[in-house]
This record gives sequence, structure tokens and C-alpha cells, in this order.
Amino acid sequence: MLVKFEDGGVVIVLLVLIFISNLLVGSSVIVSPLDGNGNLEVAIQDQFSETIDLFLTRFLNNVTLAQDVVVDSYNFLALAGHNISVNNFVCFKENKSFLQVRVTGVNGNNISIDSPFDFAYSTDAYVCNSDRNLNVVGSDVNPVVFRVTPVNLNNVSWDINWVMFHMMDNVVMDDDTFGGIPKLSNGVVVRVVDGYMKNLFNVRYNGDFAHHMKVVEYVDKAPSGLYAFRSYKTFNGLDFNGVVVRLDSEEGGEFQVIVRDDLSDLTTFHVSVHGSVVVE
Repeated sequence: MLVKFEDGGVVIVLLVLIFISNLLVGSSVIVSPLDGNGNLEVAIQDQFSETIDLFLTRFLNNVTLAQDVVVDSYNFLALAGHNISVNNFVCFKENKSFLQVRVTGVNGNNISIDSPFDFAYSTDAYVCNSDRNLNVVGSDVNPVVFRVTPVNLNNVSWDINWVMFHMMDNVVMDDDTFGGIPKLSNGVVVRVVDGYMKNLFNVRYNGDFAHHMKVVEYVDKAPSGLYAFRSYKTFNGLDFNGVVVRLDSEEGGEFQVIVRDDLSDLTTFHVSVHGSVVVE
């Protein structure tokens, strides 16, 4: 739809249309810059699509299903040699469906998980064993990459709206530490790969997060608990970066966090991303 940008009346009519569209049909209205003829290009995009709430994980090994899974089941059967352990994360992908679950039990090749299956993944599905805890030992020579990706799905794009960092430790944290450990030498790099490679930022200590993130929060421990650090960054929105981070399965899209220091003294370090599946 093109709207001629000639006077204030058109602007008022356009704003009313945007309001009614958002109110009645739950759609977002995307307004582009003026074209060469002075027209204002407007596109309406459906907001009803599948959501994404996934942890970044470190790939350990591929897994083969011994039989198709059953929807609503909390178990699956893997072929021998799966190397899955309790608290590992297993990712399932087939066609356009995806699922990430935590392992709660391993009895030989019978694996128990924390959430029921919402899709009947077949023995042809892509399945991998992974770890979500970034408290690993990395270096410049041997960096450890944690990622989330739509790769191995069929022609799917994901829009990442925001990312959350969460660390827990048994010592007090402040702006001059990384979590509760001393300031890092190299830092943790946040990178996007999607037919191109782009480093978003690098953090060496908690204070660095304040320069790149929307919210930074320290959580005091309960009498028998742990200290915690939380920080999240929103990408889209006019008061943020103004754009989403798009990951395309056919472009090898990945959202990465690269560890190049010894983080093994952290109790836990998790990173998650949140967004939606793109509806073309």
C-alpha cells in the first residue's frame, strides 16, 4: 500500500489506520522511508507466529532415534552410543519443527526429558546432544562456541528480539568481576553468522555489560543460595538497535557466544535468545 505524503491530513488518516489494524487484527504495520516519488510505503505483517525461547548450547555429538517419538511422551529411545547424560540438552529438528529439552534421566538407551514432545519426530529427524553451561575452559587457540541456529530445518528464518545472560556463583559480584570471577583477559564475544559474520560486542567484566545491554542486575543470595548476575539486551525497537537479528536456515544462520577464557570457576553461566519464526 502506498500513501501519498502531501499534507498533515494524510498523516492523521494513516495513524488512525495503523491504530485500527493493531487493535482489531493483531497485526503490526511497517512503515518504510519515502520512495523516489514522495510516497510512504506501508506493509502489514501478521504477528501470529511461533515463538522462540532457546538456550545457546555447545554441540557434543549427533544422536539417532531408535524409533519415532510419541507426542506428549516424556521419553525417547536412542541408538547405542548416544553419550547423553543427565542435565544435558537435546535438540530435535524436522521439517520446520524444533524442540530443545533437558535430560532428566538415562536408563541405557531410554532417555527421560523435562518437557513432553509436541511433534512426532521420526527416525529421520536431526537430533543432537549438547551442553548449555558456558562455565568451560576456552582460549584464543581453542575457543569454545555456544550457538543457537535454525540450520537443519527446512527453509526457516528466525527473528531474535532479545538475549539474556545469567550467571550464578558463591561469591559477591560487582562491576569489576565477570560473574564472581576475576576480570577476563580475552572476553566473551557475541557474534552473528548468517551468510556473513558480524561481531556484536565483547565483554570482559560485568561493567562491560552495561555498555551493551538494556538491563544489568545483581541478585543477592538467599541464606543458603547463590549470588547471581542477570543482563539482557533488546535488539528491535526505536530506543534500542531498531532491528531484529535474523537467522536463516539456508544461510547457515547462527547466534554465537564465544568463550576464550577459563570460566570453570563459575557455578553456572547460561545464555538464551527469544524471538519468533518469520512468516513470509
